[in-house]
Amino acid sequence: MACEKFSSCIALLSRKIARYSEQLYGVPHTPETLYQSWLLRKNYPMAHQGDGSVEGLLWCPDQTLIQKSSPASVQLWRRYLNSALDTNNKFGQVIAIFFGTAGEFETRADTEVISNLELELYTVVQDLLLEKYSRKGIILEACPTSNITIGRFKSYAEHPIFRWNPPIADWLNRDGEFNRYGIRTGAVAVCINTDDAGLMPTTLENEHYLIEMTAVNKLNVCPIVAKKWIEAIQNQGNEIFQSNHLDWEL
Repeated sequence: MACEKFSSCIALLSRKIARYSEQLYGVPHTPETLYQSWLLRKNYPMAHQGDGSVEGLLWCPDQTLIQKSSPASVQLWRRYLNSALDTNNKFGQVIAIFFGTAGEFETRADTEVISNLELELYTVVQDLLLEKYSRKGIILEACPTSNITIGRFKSYAEHPIFRWNPPIADWLNRDGEFNRYGIRTGAVAVCINTDDAGLMPTTLENEHYLIEMTAVNKLNVCPIVAKKWIEAIQNQGNEIFQSNHLDWEL
């Protein structure tokens, strides 16, 4: 049912992607072609000789993937990474949205409309990824003050850490606040950091306190529950630190 619901939306997104790729490259490309090109991003085109040499593998570790990729994907990969050498490239033409004080906005260079069905599809995809990260044991790092200072969040209550790893387990029940489609089976492991305490006026202790108090004062979480939740996140952070740093005394 979910596939049928979003089939028209997926077709619309494919057309949008093709339109934007045509603006950039002069030729419309499918999402599959663009994705295959994106997979090659860590390789250096100028060093790709396909000879299997040690130096070649250092610069191009995905030589086998390059050889199996379509010519269009390889061409896009080379063109994108060499775009700085092309004075006529269009990659510098950023599409930006500027918000005014009254909530109005204007777009520059192009105008895009996102439907409610598209937003719903994005949520489904995000839930699928969160479930994948949870099953793989991936730990997501959050830097709340940094995310607000240089990101798009206006308050700590908007931070996705409450969605990744809710302080109340019931929020992840099927049809719960953060599991409307029944995709997720559990929380994603998280830790909290400061990002750059030299630039952000905060400390690690303060970051944990801010998130804990946000859960209590803005999300109506019981103080005891919020305390236990933030302590679990702190313990997770300590374990990560210990596992990623050498014991210099040894």
